[in-house]
Formats: sequence, C-alpha cells, structure tokens
Amino acid sequence: MQIRLVEVIKLGLVLCALQVAVQAQRPEILYLRFSETAGSTTADRGVPGLPGVAATLQNGAVFNTNTNTNGGVLLGPACLKTAGTTADPCTINTPLVVTGDWTIEFWVIDTASSPSQIRYLFGDPTINNLRCFRDPAGSNSTITLAGAGMVPVNVTAAVQFANWKHVAFVHDSRARTIRAYVNGLPQAAVSQPASIDLVGTGGTGLIVGGFGAGNATWKGRMDEFRIWDRALTTAEIAGQRNAHLDSATDDVACSSIVSPIFTPSGCLSLTTTESISIEITNAGSFSLAAGTMIPVDIRVNGTIVLSDVVTTTTMLTTGQKEILTLPTTVDLTVFSAFGLSATISAPFDTVSVNDAFTRTIVNGSPTISAFPFTEDFDGSASNLTTLPPTGWVQDQGDGSGADSDWYFSNQPTATFGTGPNSDNTTGVAGSGYYAYVEDAGNFSAVSLLTRCFDFTSTTNPRVKFWMFSNSANGIGGANENFLSVDVITTPGLVVTLDVMPQTGHIGAVWQPMVVNLSAFNGQICRLVFRCRSDGGADVHDIAIDDVIVFDFVPGIGQAPQPGIAVMDINNAIDAGLASVSAGGNGPYTTTVDVGSLLNFDFSGEPNQSIILLLGAKNPVAASFAG
Repeated sequence: MQIRLVEVIKLGLVLCALQVAVQAQRPEILYLRFSETAGSTTADRGVPGLPGVAATLQNGAVFNTNTNTNGGVLLGPACLKTAGTTADPCTINTPLVVTGDWTIEFWVIDTASSPSQIRYLFGDPTINNLRCFRDPAGSNSTITLAGAGMVPVNVTAAVQFANWKHVAFVHDSRARTIRAYVNGLPQAAVSQPASIDLVGTGGTGLIVGGFGAGNATWKGRMDEFRIWDRALTTAEIAGQRNAHLDSATDDVACSSIVSPIFTPSGCLSLTTTESISIEITNAGSFSLAAGTMIPVDIRVNGTIVLSDVVTTTTMLTTGQKEILTLPTTVDLTVFSAFGLSATISAPFDTVSVNDAFTRTIVNGSPTISAFPFTEDFDGSASNLTTLPPTGWVQDQGDGSGADSDWYFSNQPTATFGTGPNSDNTTGVAGSGYYAYVEDAGNFSAVSLLTRCFDFTSTTNPRVKFWMFSNSANGIGGANENFLSVDVITTPGLVVTLDVMPQTGHIGAVWQPMVVNLSAFNGQICRLVFRCRSDGGADVHDIAIDDVIVFDFVPGIGQAPQPGIAVMDINNAIDAGLASVSAGGNGPYTTTVDVGSLLNFDFSGEPNQSIILLLGAKNPVAASFAG
C-alpha cells in the first residue's frame, strides 16, 4: 500500500489501532513491546534474545490499553503502567548480559509531576547498581543513567517528561562514550573511563519500571523497551522509534567504525596510509555466506575519499558480526577534527537505515619529546577565557553548564579569598595568567588535559606545578574541594587515576607540587588535572600555574641520613624538585627575598665534617657556631 504524506495525516487515527511493523532487525538482546492487553506476562521479541526470558509484571504493574496515551501514535495497543510503589515493576527473570557496544531505548511518560523521592525507570543491582532514574533533587526534565562503572549520563528534554518522550542511550565501546537521545535528537556524548559492559548475575535480571527491593519504582508508563548489542546510528533511532520492529529478509548493517579511533584524550596522530576497519552485522533473517562482497564508501565530512570492497571471511547468522579492513588505505593527515563515515551498499540489502555509521574523529595531538616542557598559561587571550593553550583540552565529558570548565585568569577570582589574587609567575594582578576551577559550580570532576608527552627516552619523568588551594573553612572543613592528577596512556586510552592523590586545602599561598611519573617511563601519556567543585558553597577555588614536565637527573651528593645527619636550608629542593627531607642527594637550591634571612640548620653526630660545595659564582664566607 502506498500512502502520500497528506494521507498519512488523515489516516493517523486508523494507524494507531494497527500493529504497524518496520522491516528492520529486531533488537538482539531484549525487546518488550508491552502490547498484551491482559495478563501478567509480556513476550520478548528480541532476536536471538536472552535465553530464558519470562518477563513478568509484578504486583501493581499492568498493561495500559488507552492507545491515545501510548508511546507514539504507531505503537498500540498497550504499554506498561506502573503505580510508583516499591513492588510493581516488570522483571525479565534471567541475567542480563551484553558486552561491547549496546543501545537501550524506550518510550516513557511521567505521571508524578513533582516526585518526592528518586523514581527508577529500570535497573539491575547485580550490574554494579546499574540504574536509570529521575532525581527530584535535580531538574524535573532530566533522567540519569548511572552505575556499572560509568560516568553518569544525563538526558535532558526541552520540556518535562509529563508527555511521551522517546529516550535512548548509545554506548560506543571503542570511543568509550555514551550518548543520550531525546525524540531522536542526539545530545553531547559523555566520555567513559573504559568500555561499559552490562553483565548481571541475579535471577530477577533487569527490572523495567524499577530498580530493586525497597526502591521507589517509576510512576507512569513505558513502552517499546529495547536493548541492542550494537551502537545504533542517529538515522536508526530516528527512523525506528515510532514503530514496532520485525526482522527483514535480507539486511546487513554497518554497525561500527573500528579504526581509526582517536578522541580528544588520545595522542597518536593519523598517518598518510591509514587503514580503516568497519564492523558489519547480519541484521536479516537469513545467513550471510562467507565470501560475500560488500561495497563500502568512506566519507570525510560528507565527501567520498575512498570507495572499496570488503569480503566476509565466515558465515554470519542473524545477529552475528565481523570486523573487516578495507584493502586500500587513505591519507587522513590533512584533517584535525572531522566526521568519518562508512556506508555499505550490498545489492541484496533491503534496508538502508542501518547502512551508514559515522564517528567524530579528533586527530591526535603531536607529542612532546624534548624536556623540560613548560606552560605558564600567559598566552591566554583574555581574562576568564575557557580556551586552553595549544594542545591542551577541556574534557567535555565531565559536565556541562556554567563553571564546568577550567578558566584562565589574570585577575583575582570572583569571590575574594577563595582563590589567588595573581598568578605565580609574575605575582602581579593583571599581568600573568593562571588556570583555576570556580567553586560556584557543583561538579564531581572538572578536567583539563595537557599536551601529549613521549616518555620513551626519559629515565625519571616528573611534573611540577604550583597550586593555590585555600578553603575558607580550612583543611578537613566543610565545603572543601580537591585536585587530583591522572594519567592517560596511548594507545588504548588507559586511565590511571590519582597519580597525585586528591589534595584539598593547603593555604592562601602558591605551593609547589611534584608528581613522580616514572611508572610511565617509555610510554606516551597525557596528564589530567581533575578538580572537584562539589564541596558545596562558594568558598574554595583551586588554581594551578607554571606546569613543568622534565626528566629528573639525580645529583651526586649524599642525602641526609635520618638519625645521623639532618639538614634544612629554607625549604630547599633538589633537581628532582624533592625537598631535603625527602632524601634526595642534592645539590639543593632555595630562594630568599631581599632582606630576609637565609637559615641553615645542620645537626648530626659530633666531630663529623660538613662540606659545603659553593658554586663558581658569588662565593660567600660563612661561619658556624659550635
């Protein structure tokens, strides 16, 4: 039947009552339509699905048969309705297992306009507390996905969820991101520390409409709950959200771009002979034979840069995947940040909505291999800019909104006494710049990534920086914020947290901080200055300045021996930027202001010699009593 657009509008009420099906692959993991109009069980239409699914409505959960309020005009005749008690969700009664890429999508409406407690849409406590919820402490138009080791992902609608909304969460395991969608429109991707696998162990399995015993369930309705074992494209989400899904006869999908993978936190640069690998999925109901040839077009920002053919090497049954590398390489060195897309065009393919996959690629930052490297932030363009120095990156996955990025300032911070009055380099307000996090924000992480450093030829890499961290309530007091240093290694984007453990209040003065990076010797690394501003109240800005990355070469002197010889010279430090008390073997240096005292403190066993090696310049005569 062919229907013109105007006829679709006229026949809209008729189509509401039909079981309209889009010829596309059903979700591979779980597919609950909630189309039953009676009873307490709902069918899983996932292909192949999870073994043993027996989705059951519990207690007050029922099928809602009012199609006028169902999720989307084409998704009748029923949906799941929960009353918001602690015991009325739908349980799938088998462990949920999905690894690698995945997509969770559903229709939802909230009938509790002002909930007094957290309401859970779905979850599984055995997957490291995987949960999706609405928190009354936050925005009424926000739903959060959290747990399973992920950085929480907020999906925010333009209006509240009092009307039906389609929500999707798409996990890209290779880019390590989760991107939320509302009504088919993508929101900013949230960077993750690792690939997020969803592997449950409990017999109850995933709880749709709730989270677990003793937790408030969703109060409203849900429909078309789907879990895929791949990252759906924007076109797939937009094209399939308004309809039931059935398997197509012949369908092959381009389900991912496997390589190259470069993100803002990566360091390796693209090459003139870059190999491109894609993942294809048999999304049809018939097997795909080994040796099947599939044409592929590679586009950069919409322009074709390569047309080639890949050939399957094994038979693929429904839902099975294979990673294939294009025989021809392509020069990607002339691009910085761009959209890379792969489009397949198998002649037997009957569905086109899943033929293309697009990934945003950020060419790796050139590495620094000559040390010492310094950054004093004095090249900033204007006060309170958030534009970082060349090669540095603001992490866009750690939060959004006001004060979610580092500022670069040459003036005192906004609230007097919570941050420095000037930078460390010049000490003059209005002159040099420093970087800082404004405490007016409320973020668990505000991250600034450095340039990429190549430590393959170093012996003892270190980073020294000056830190200003003055809490109005002192160390351990209320509303204290903290700074940590993390390291990201390339390739693999492996994150090592807290190489410098979180440090809070240290006083109203710039203090030098030294971090030993020798554990990363021989690797390519990026440092992350990760600041928390969620201590509450606006009483503790944190700033850094004069970052120096260097290869520490120990001196030839003798370190002070505890219990035998002690030395202190105005908080002197050695070439490794370690204090005398840290046991370095010198030589030591220190700085004193004009008119101030240079204090030497020596003690040790009696009648033992102390030798001072004076430099060639400005030798001095010194006498010591006793």
